[in-house]
Amino acid sequence: MRRLLAIALAALATVPVACFDLKTPPCAFSCAQPPHSCPQHYTCGDDGLCYRDGADPTKCPLTPPGDAASDAASDAGADDAR
Repeated sequence: MRRLLAIALAALATVPVACFDLKTPPCAFSCAQPPHSCPQHYTCGDDGLCYRDGADPTKCPLTPPGDAASDAASDAGADDAR
């Protein structure tokens, strides 16, 4: 009887793990800086964002990161114009 109870408890302990579903967004990471790497199952897009393999890029709610060098240059130009 104890053995049956132990088996039943072990089986019940695995149920929540089997039902777990990790949500993975279509995009969520920046790869704009070298080495331009992304987590497993994501690919670095031309816009500097990591896209989940097979995801629809139009479903990405993020704005691509700007080019830091051009942002700094435009900021410097704005200061010169004042």
